[in-house]
Amino acid sequence: MMRRLLHKNDSGISEVIGFVLSFAISSIFLMLAMSSFYTAKNNSDSVITATELTAIADRIAAAVIEAGLVGQEFPNASMNISLTLPQQLNGHDYHVDAHNYGILVNSTDGAFTANATTFKLDAIAQYAVYGSAYSSNEHLTVSYFINATGTPTAGTPNIMITGV
Repeated sequence: MMRRLLHKNDSGISEVIGFVLSFAISSIFLMLAMSSFYTAKNNSDSVITATELTAIADRIAAAVIEAGLVGQEFPNASMNISLTLPQQLNGHDYHVDAHNYGILVNSTDGAFTANATTFKLDAIAQYAVYGSAYSSNEHLTVSYFINATGTPTAGTPNIMITGV
């Protein structure tokens, strides 16, 4: 007889407790979805920013190579190539450095860095490649020129990048 009473009595779980439990489970699923979305968003932002920095480094390296090839063909000429750069990449300012060993692009917050991958500057090894620019200028100039006579490095071909 005791068994029959338990089956007919459904007051063990009230509607309020059921609602609280279903709300808690729904909240857990929502938090998991939001966490997954946030992680995926951060991963895609970092991949996109790094890829864009590499593309910018390659564009600048191409201009440096172009200036070097013009300098080989016309050694006494001078040349300026102007490039327009994005001011920020996904909210990150960046800095461009040119060296004889390559073009480096770094975000100013230190989160991302990239090198020119497509072009190798060793094709113009006899040139002095130097200079730097910040993205806030939105323009970059690649200049080819020969040092003036009377300077310690007279007659040396130079390729310099500057922010305009």
